[in-house]
Amino acid sequence: MVTLPNPPESARSAASFARVPYRPLLALTLLYFTAKLLFFALNIAVELPPDEVTHLNRADIFAGSWGVPDDGPETFRYGLIEGVPWLYNWVTGRVLNLLGWLPVADWLVLRLFNCGLGLLTVLYGLRWIRLMTGNRIVHLLFLVMITNVLMFTGLAAAVSYDNLINLLAVLALYYLFRFSEDRSVSTLAKGQLAVIAGVMTKTSFLPFAFILELVLLVRERKHLLGAWGHLKRALAKPEEGAAPEVVTGYRKRMAWVVVTVLAGIYAAGFYGTNVLVYGHLTPKADQVLSLEEAMQNRIFARNYIVRQFKEGNLSFEEAIAMTRGIHEPGNARRARNLIAVARDPGALAASLLGPMEYARRWVVFMLADGMGYHGHLVMRKWSTSLYPMLAILLVTAVLFIRKWQPDDAGGAWTGAAVVAGFYALVLLVLVNYRIYLKSGMLDYALQGRYIFPVLIPMAGIISYYLIAYLPRRSQVLVALLVAGYFIYGELPFFLARAEACWFVGAEGCQY
Repeated sequence: MVTLPNPPESARSAASFARVPYRPLLALTLLYFTAKLLFFALNIAVELPPDEVTHLNRADIFAGSWGVPDDGPETFRYGLIEGVPWLYNWVTGRVLNLLGWLPVADWLVLRLFNCGLGLLTVLYGLRWIRLMTGNRIVHLLFLVMITNVLMFTGLAAAVSYDNLINLLAVLALYYLFRFSEDRSVSTLAKGQLAVIAGVMTKTSFLPFAFILELVLLVRERKHLLGAWGHLKRALAKPEEGAAPEVVTGYRKRMAWVVVTVLAGIYAAGFYGTNVLVYGHLTPKADQVLSLEEAMQNRIFARNYIVRQFKEGNLSFEEAIAMTRGIHEPGNARRARNLIAVARDPGALAASLLGPMEYARRWVVFMLADGMGYHGHLVMRKWSTSLYPMLAILLVTAVLFIRKWQPDDAGGAWTGAAVVAGFYALVLLVLVNYRIYLKSGMLDYALQGRYIFPVLIPMAGIISYYLIAYLPRRSQVLVALLVAGYFIYGELPFFLARAEACWFVGAEGCQY
């Protein structure tokens, strides 16, 4: 475990931490989270979670091929397959191949598989926080926080590639910080393999991969000159007659390194080919398909119609008429709203928020959306429901500014803050604000779940800096208050507001 120079713990306080019913509380929290996953997986309507129908159909398409299937009439509706990251769809296709014989619906099989991904994300988050600090109250508060975020729980019980992304993000984070402790080639390879798998699952993982690699290089800058020699020694073949455990360790290290190198070459070739052939990291649908074929996908159709109207190629009436061909009602409504806003460019430009005001609203919206639920039905947290979370963030920010030292936990907390802050900044400035300036709509392409790849380091920073510098009794009191807010504000909040259309079997609902 990384030693923690700040804050100091006396022998008496260390002994008092030992009296916390640590393992029972961990087990109870994990059991409660598992029960909630099963509740959401069994009861939420299939049409409701974000893009779940698309992921279900893509899994079924991939189940028909042991490789990556070609684009065809059965795939057009669900988006491009050629040239886009495919790992999640390939994995869910294999799950259907292996478990499709079970006497339950495919959607339930895949939801339960995603529950497993969500549970692994939480378990590796717990392993990560244990690397960062030995404070058991921090561990418990951290675990309660990440297992009582409504959108995270609801998403983990749905079929979504975000679940694999969240797992790969915490795996990469965990192995990055563990490598600083054990200096193992296998640990480094596992972390790199998680990064590679992430970029082959979703392109939005690329900024996370970039900052993680940068943090790794900075943390290991003193060891870079000797890195090649260390690698050669670690991968040197054991001498004849070496002990069996030495030979086994060598073979495992070699296997991890070989798999990681081959995967890295494939990923570099995948994105490099796209850039050379299509001029983008991933091709646009109409670069691979005909326009008629590409228009069968709801997202491409929405964006294409709006773009054509903005460029003057369609009249307002023609654009509105074309939106009626979008098969998903939500995207058809969004297209009509975007067209209506773009109808008066002067008024749009005059109404746009400046970057600082947008950032303030972005933070509030991300919290309201992420702490609530955003699918094809929406249940956000506003006003009084959100005030305690805003207060928690404000107090944490003040304490972080006052107490932070670059070498906290050997620099690990600094690394975690850099990863979380960089990813959030990219999402805010380079993604969401740019989209807002073009669309004029604050909530367009803005969802709380997009910040979840850095949920683990964010929750870790909050749980640590909020309580670690307090006296022991105050730590317990603050942890109980914050934990109570998260627990009461998740499943009870949802059940108090969810109507019949949220659940399986409801009739007459439009999502």
